[in-house]
Amino acid sequence: MEDIEDKDKSVYNKNNSLEMKEKDKIAYNRRQFFRAGIASVVDSVKEIAKKESPQSTSGGATKKGVYIRPPGAVDETAFLSLCTRCDDCIIACPHHSIKKAGKDYGSAAGTPIIVPKEKPCYLCNDFPCIKACKTGALKSLTSKEEVRMGVAVINISRCLAYAEQPCKSCVIKCPLSGKAITYDNFKPIIHEDACVGCGVCEHVCRMVNDLCAIKTISHL
Repeated sequence: MEDIEDKDKSVYNKNNSLEMKEKDKIAYNRRQFFRAGIASVVDSVKEIAKKESPQSTSGGATKKGVYIRPPGAVDETAFLSLCTRCDDCIIACPHHSIKKAGKDYGSAAGTPIIVPKEKPCYLCNDFPCIKACKTGALKSLTSKEEVRMGVAVINISRCLAYAEQPCKSCVIKCPLSGKAITYDNFKPIIHEDACVGCGVCEHVCRMVNDLCAIKTISHL
């Protein structure tokens, strides 16, 4: 009887040992699976961040499309050559819309820029920023319609008006309302030939919409 019991115990221990090893193997594989999954998610996030982050361009200039130049800015190559980074136009702006580009803007660092999502250009009648520029980096203009900083684009999938909700904030606030942007069948329509890219519509959209439906595309 004792021999049988010992034999049974031996078989039981052996089976138990095999079962424990199998459990350990499953647990190990499960850990490996989750680690691989986490690594995959991290890699995906990194890839998305890489795609959405401002890309460098020749000469080291970065974040093109994120900002616009003040009214009257000449061609970018000439602008970078003529601008002395004196800050005169920044100081002259009554709305504090113009700011100095940081080091992360590459070759554009230190130059005056406007970031519509933070504060747009309000198209002053007398263009104090242009008057303050002594180097010709900002050329004289006779009217708001002559300004060419960029163009606004509407993402209709995010626009409240296109979702049949009453909203015309961008139309009301546009400095060139009725020309650059009109209200047709209760929906805003941007006219690219008349839009100067001041960014006012984008800025006001961000104030009333959870997901901003308007993006100002720079001419840079």
